Amino acid sequence: MFDHVLNMTPDDVVIFISTRPCTKRTVEFAQLCHKYKIPIILITNSTYNPISSLSANIINTGTVDQTSEHISTLIVVQAFIEESGKRYSPQSATKLNLLNDFFKANHLVLLDKD
Repeated sequence: MFDHVLNMTPDDVVIFISTRPCTKRTVEFAQLCHKYKIPIILITNSTYNPISSLSANIINTGTVDQTSEHISTLIVVQAFIEESGKRYSPQSATKLNLLNDFFKANHLVLLDKD
């Protein structure tokens, strides 16, 4: 995952889902993103998360030490995915259709007639 940052630009965004306590490797990756000016969106359960200071945006579920902390994080992730899907679904469908046409034109798809 570290090598992917080298191919990213400040127009890209990295979304971290990091609940306390977070791993050292996750913090190191966030620091590398920050160094290369890749914006970070942090979904966390506490503002004391060390990635908070590196993040452009923070979605804090505020559920540290609660039994429902993972459920709250999953609800935020689900809402984020649904909104992204609504916004980018037409573009994704168009790209998939173009890719499918390319595969068919170049005989890269085997169709089963069953």
